[in-house]
Amino acid sequence: MYWIEGKRKRYIPKKGDLVVGIVVKKSGDTLKVDIGAAEFASLSMLAFEGATKKQKPDVQVGDCVYAKLLNAHREMEPELVCIDSYYKAGKLGILPNQGFLLTISLNLTQSLLDIENPLLRSIGKKIPYEMALGVNGKVWINCKKSKEVIYLMKIFDVAERELHKDAVTVCND
Repeated sequence: MYWIEGKRKRYIPKKGDLVVGIVVKKSGDTLKVDIGAAEFASLSMLAFEGATKKQKPDVQVGDCVYAKLLNAHREMEPELVCIDSYYKAGKLGILPNQGFLLTISLNLTQSLLDIENPLLRSIGKKIPYEMALGVNGKVWINCKKSKEVIYLMKIFDVAERELHKDAVTVCND
């Protein structure tokens, strides 16, 4: 069986996807988050671990969040949560401000999420980094030095244009 996979420009939300987004609006108990889809996603202030009506997380416009899509229908705006089915945050939630956010292609994102892909392991052997990789093509990266972030950006740029083995070669050089 064969199929053609084109280069999509816009992310189409699907239930259960893990995404990285930017808070663009705060109104009452609801946040609007840009996840790169046709419309903003909503995120309740109560959708964080330990959040109550009296004790809400300190989320500001411009903050990055790593969240899971709870609902994603064509007729409704996407809905995000920052907790799992056990009401625990795990890796989800507000991302620290010292990180750097970049956008990569959806095809590269899918490739990096593949367990067989050696690129992220190769990078990890060379420099320590922390990363939140969203299915929506947004990547949050935190390194000790800014030159390491630039190094990662160059590797992703090579991976976008070349085969992954070439990017692994650049990483090992």
